Amino acid sequence: MPFDAVLISDVSIDEFLKVDDALVMCDLKEHECKICFEYADKIPVSEYRASLGGNSANVAAGMAKLGLNVSVYSEIGNDANGERFFRELKERGIDTSLMVKSLNQTDIHSIIVYKGERTIFSYHGPKKYKIQSWGEPRWIYYSSLPKQFEPFQQQLVDYLKEHPKILTAFNPGVYHFKAGFKAYAPFLQITDLLFVNKEEALRILEQSNAGVVSNEITLRGDFLWTSSARKQLHTSLQKLGPKMTVITNAENGASVSDGINFAESGIVEINKPITDKTGAGDAFASGFLSALIYGKSLEDSLKWGLTNSSACIREIGPMNGLLSRNEVEQI
Repeated sequence: MPFDAVLISDVSIDEFLKVDDALVMCDLKEHECKICFEYADKIPVSEYRASLGGNSANVAAGMAKLGLNVSVYSEIGNDANGERFFRELKERGIDTSLMVKSLNQTDIHSIIVYKGERTIFSYHGPKKYKIQSWGEPRWIYYSSLPKQFEPFQQQLVDYLKEHPKILTAFNPGVYHFKAGFKAYAPFLQITDLLFVNKEEALRILEQSNAGVVSNEITLRGDFLWTSSARKQLHTSLQKLGPKMTVITNAENGASVSDGINFAESGIVEINKPITDKTGAGDAFASGFLSALIYGKSLEDSLKWGLTNSSACIREIGPMNGLLSRNEVEQI
């Protein structure tokens, strides 16, 4: 039986350090904030946890919990953390037959959690991704890879062109943006479903030299978050290749367009305090894509994504708050 999705990205062990002694300083004009600690000091950690992480693992965990047949392709270390990945992914109902132990050490990310928000110290070691015998899964989900990702990405583009029945979802990672638009543009051009947040959407347009999209959107100035501007943003992204675009915007909810239909929704409220926002985007993506696979409408798919994301951020770690299909539908 083919997989509902094969998910491709770097994975890591995420170490969560919850701190209470810090200071947030914001530039009101630029809407940018920085978290500050005393230099050369020992910072107390009030809570520590370590769990599996990485876009492909997080999204796979969400889709598996929602009842789908998924597999992760990533390179991990021949170490205790690598063994942990195999064991815990299997426990979550995720196929591990595509995982490759090619590294001396599995990547580790350190995450500072302060007042519910997270700051991530991300390390992506060099890897040698290659095309495998994936058959024809319904979807391939492609996300964050390390530097020099272009050769594998081109192989992936060629593979997908040879297998046109496979649908593609793309969530660009840090090194995609660092490499610049020309580096990831070939994948955008074959993307069926693009997942980005508002800032990433604007960055793609800026890197692609799209210029001013409308009177309401300026790439280097303020973004007026109106319904008209949202529609313009989707249209501009789709001109770069993606057939369907999903844009999230934190507490303002999310919107989706397939070029003909447009839908948007505010956040889904859950009566529990926000604990950690790590994995919110991945939880949304797993809910949205799962709903699409189940044949849900764009509106319902948004609700699934937003519900799963809202539940995720009530627990520390990107997988602990994920919901089952029954729980999503009840909420």
